[in-house]
Amino acid sequence: MNSAAFEHCCFTSRAETTEAIVGAVTGSPAAPHTLLLGSYDDGHLRYTGRTTNLTQAASGRLVGLLAPAWRGHP
Repeated sequence: MNSAAFEHCCFTSRAETTEAIVGAVTGSPAAPHTLLLGSYDDGHLRYTGRTTNLTQAASGRLVGLLAPAWRGHP
């Protein structure tokens, strides 16, 4: 097997996508580092994962979309 065929055969990856809800951030709403993600399962928000560290550009784009939790939020 030549090297190109080997790389295609053995290193092909498959990506799946799904919708997620941003439940929290690390850092602050004014300077988020990562997003903590969840999805609804049986009426409850369940943690499903987090993003990698956000670039400065991505963090800056999110600032206007994030808000601190309201008073009394758990």
